[in-house]
Formats: sequence, structure tokens, C-alpha cells
Amino acid sequence: MEDDPPRRAGKGPSCAVILGALASILAVGQPILSRLWHDRVVGPLGVKELDDRALYQVVLYPRRPKDFGGGNSDDTQWLLFFHDPGCGACRRLRPAFHAVAQLLNAPDALRFASFDCRQHRVICERLGADKLPVIRMYAATELTRAHAQERSSGSATKRPRRDPAAEYSGPLIGYEFIKWLQTLPGLSSADVQWPGEQELGDAILTYKSRGSSRVDSLLSEPAHARPGGFLTDASTAMRISIFDAGMAFPLADEGASQERLHALQQWINVLAKTFPRRDEREKLESLANLLGSDLQHLLQEASPRDKYRQMLLEQGLKIEDKYDWCYGGELVLESGVGGYSCSLWLLFHSMMANTYPSEADPELNTLHAINLWVEHFFSCRPCSAHFMDMWTSADHRGYTGRTAAYHSHEKASLWLWRAHNKVSARLAAEEGMSRKRQWPSTALCQTCYQDEYINGSAAAVSDRWYPKQWRQQYVYGLLQQLFCHDSDTYVCASFFDPSGYR
Repeated sequence: MEDDPPRRAGKGPSCAVILGALASILAVGQPILSRLWHDRVVGPLGVKELDDRALYQVVLYPRRPKDFGGGNSDDTQWLLFFHDPGCGACRRLRPAFHAVAQLLNAPDALRFASFDCRQHRVICERLGADKLPVIRMYAATELTRAHAQERSSGSATKRPRRDPAAEYSGPLIGYEFIKWLQTLPGLSSADVQWPGEQELGDAILTYKSRGSSRVDSLLSEPAHARPGGFLTDASTAMRISIFDAGMAFPLADEGASQERLHALQQWINVLAKTFPRRDEREKLESLANLLGSDLQHLLQEASPRDKYRQMLLEQGLKIEDKYDWCYGGELVLESGVGGYSCSLWLLFHSMMANTYPSEADPELNTLHAINLWVEHFFSCRPCSAHFMDMWTSADHRGYTGRTAAYHSHEKASLWLWRAHNKVSARLAAEEGMSRKRQWPSTALCQTCYQDEYINGSAAAVSDRWYPKQWRQQYVYGLLQQLFCHDSDTYVCASFFDPSGYR
């Protein structure tokens, strides 16, 4: 065995010198290190799963100014998601909760955590979180801050207790929860960087794709062998509809109708917001921008209508006569003759499903845009007249089309569904189209019917409109589930589950 190499005495600094130098470096660099620590906690920190100890020592009675890799100062608020892993209602909000936590760039203002009430049932009951899900904001109040200051002595500083400051009590819909969160005090400041709607929608769908938040389906049986097939029909109807809307542009010997031009622009603007596929929305948005900037120049063309239709081709919006659900009469909605009229209804329903409920701008109101298109551009004039009659007449719930359009998303969607069923009933009675049935059937959605029509006490009415048999709140949920399938909009991210339904 060879001897260790000899040490070179007198060439290296002593331990005392080294330790002294390190102390000097740390003393000088402490402010820098503090800033580096503070600066590095600038991104989203996600959702922290708490046990009972962390719930009390980190959130309710914080002991340290930093915890779980981020700030936990007196000004930090915690949003807690009390849940049960087997709770279906909890699964409806969990994706949106996690999406915001992954994207919201405000770690010093707001932290996110979840607490399993199946594992800690007694604690949840003690905190009043016994009816799940509960999403509650905890924050230090001025009273608890003052009380903590009174209890502080010498160098020991007592941290204030956090109390409930707000609690979500809205619908079990992701975008409604996010809208509520954006209104809370301190979360609308310039320091809080909120992600965009499309980014939120993508994050919600990404979380759902993991399969950990599947929700129960409203369908009693599969609606169709190809659940996303309606998008083919909707795309065909969209392209034909904007082609037909070119009638708004005058022929060489005609004057321009400002009313029809307005209907055209509103139709394309709304389609650019509500069509279920992003690639098609981008084409429609480009077309809408061109019309918005070049409309007057377009009207000065020798043939504005031909020029407009050339623009459609240039934007990649040529007519494609392709059908899926509407092919050969095998339509999930009507079980009748397919084709263009069938695909129009699918387009209308998918537009409504993808409509952001709080859209206040009347120029972007989906149901109103549908009405204007039917009034001005639908080639079946008797059909148009019948639709307009329904639009202006109050139905059994007291809603005209206009009042429903501006009341709520649910009311507008259900008005369109009722109108569709009334059209089917009229065709069945007037034209002998016996395959025109009321939709959905009891086989497709049992929960959409009152109990007596499911248990055999009464027979469901399928050949005419009969409002008493429906549970319309479930019909609304069914419309969202069906027509959000494969959609990538922010709205439909709350309803479509890419991992499938239970």
C-alpha cells in the first residue's frame, strides 16, 4: 500500500481565516440572498394537499412567514378546497381549481390548498365544511392582526389567525368559480397576473385528461357511435351559412342594405367566438377583421358579392358538403331527414354550448345572431317566418326569443331547444314526417323527464311539444355535455371531459 502523499505545510490558509472570510461574504450577501429568495417565488405554486397538522400550522394559525416553498405572510390569503375524492360535485370544480393554481402568478397574494374530508371528516365538520365541495378563502383580518400584536412580547412575534373571508356558493361550473375568484378583494390589482381564457381552458382540459376528475354522464345510452361527429356537420353548416350570408352584398343594380350587412357582420363575429374548433375560429376571426376594416372598400367593387366569396376561399372557408350525424337520416337529434337543415340545428346548438354566459355585448349575443341570420339569409322563407313567429311570441314559460337571449345562457340554450322541438312537431303534423320526434328520448336521457314518464305511470309524448314532461335543468346539462364534446373553448372546458364520462 502506497503512503499518502505528503502535505505541503504552510501553503494553505488556516481554518480560522476561511471561516472569517465566509462570515464576511454571508454578511455582505445576506440582503442579496434575501432578494433572490423573494424574487424566485414569483411563479404559480400549484395546489398543496394538506394534512391536519399543516391545515392548522400553515393556514389557520401560521407559524412561519414562508411555507411550502412560498410566501405565508400576514397578507397572504389561502384558498382551500374541501373535498371528498369520491364526490361527483367535487370533481366538477376540481379541474378549474387546479388550473388557476397552476397559472395564477400571484404567490404572495394567494395560495391554493386542498383538504381531504373523507380522511379528516371530524375536522371538516368542525370547520363547517360538511356539505361538499366547499371552496373557502382564509385571510387575516384587522381584528386578528391587532390581537396578535397584543400577544407579542419581546422578540417573539405572534402571527395572526386566519378566518374565513369568502366562500364560493355558485354553480358547479369551472368558469363561474373563476369569475367569482376574480372579483375578490386584492385579486384584481395590477400585481395579479391573470391567465387568459384560452390558457385557462387548455389547463382545465389538460388536468381532466389525467382521468382523476371524471363526472357522471347524463346520457342513459351513448348518443352516437361518433360523439364528436356533429363537428363535421357544424363545419359544413357554418361554411354554407357564411356563403349564403353573402346575399347581404348587393348585385350590380342594387343598393346595399345596412340591416343585412349588420346581420352578416354580427353572424361572423359570433361564429369567431363560439365555433367549437380553434382552427376554424382563427379563420373566422381573420374574415371578421377584414370585413371590419375593408367593408366600405368592398362595397365599391364592381361585384361585392363575388369579391366577398373570393375572400372566403382565400381564408380557407370553401364549402364542404360533408355530413356525419346528419348523413342518411341517422341524426341523434331528429331521427329524420338529414342534410343542411339538420346540420344548421347542430351548428346553432354547438354555438350556444360554446357561448360565454356573461357576454354583455349585444353585438356578440349568440341567440340574437342566430335569429338575424335566419331572418335575413335562410333560403326557406316559410321556415324563416315560423322561426320569427316563435322569436316574438312568448312561450309557456313567458319567454320570447329576445327576452331569453338576454336573460341567461341557460334560458337562451333552452329556448333554442324548445324551438327545435316545436319545429319537429310542426313538420310531423303538417308534412307527415313521422320520424320527427321530440328530443331527447327517454332512452337517451331518463333524467331529462319527470318521474312519472320514467317509471311507467305515464307515456312520454314523442310526436308533439308537451312541456309538462320535461325536467329542463337536466336538458341544459345534456346540451352542454353533448355539444361541448371535442371543443377547445374556455366555456366548454368546464363541460367536456377528454378522459371520458363515468
